[in-house]
Amino acid sequence: MKTLSKWLCLAVLSGGCSGATATAPDSTALDRTAQALHTAVATHRANAAGAATPADCKTELDRYQAQVSPMVGQLEDGGAAFDACMDDLGHPAGADLGQTCVSMHDELAQYASQACTFTDMTRNRQLDGQHCDRMDTFAAHVRDRVQDMDHMGPGGGMMATGAGCSPMTGMTR
Repeated sequence: MKTLSKWLCLAVLSGGCSGATATAPDSTALDRTAQALHTAVATHRANAAGAATPADCKTELDRYQAQVSPMVGQLEDGGAAFDACMDDLGHPAGADLGQTCVSMHDELAQYASQACTFTDMTRNRQLDGQHCDRMDTFAAHVRDRVQDMDHMGPGGGMMATGAGCSPMTGMTR
């Protein structure tokens, strides 16, 4: 049964079931979302460093949260299908995107509760930098896992762009 499941996953991911209702992770969408997250974090890092007051810091925090929260949600949506396929393909150690996305979500929540609460802007900037470092690490991990899966399967490109994968609900291209 495990072999059948593995080959079914490979067939869906390689386009053998184009138009099917099976939900396979869309590696292109996951990668693009992780890259957009990295860019948003870099922008936040620069904007937060320029905040002169806690009120400026809070304004930037609100902008950042509104931009990044949907991205993390999209990654969470795709992470479950990604993990299921990695597991089916016999790579359970690579099936950690779901947990990575939960950790990102938790990091955002913790950051939102602590950010901009200090009157000393140096402390706020230190917290901003630590948060941005963690989010960059998470985004890089997502991109690494996508690359890992993209190099599996026949021809080294099981989930390459145009492979005919059914995109996850809520994922954007």
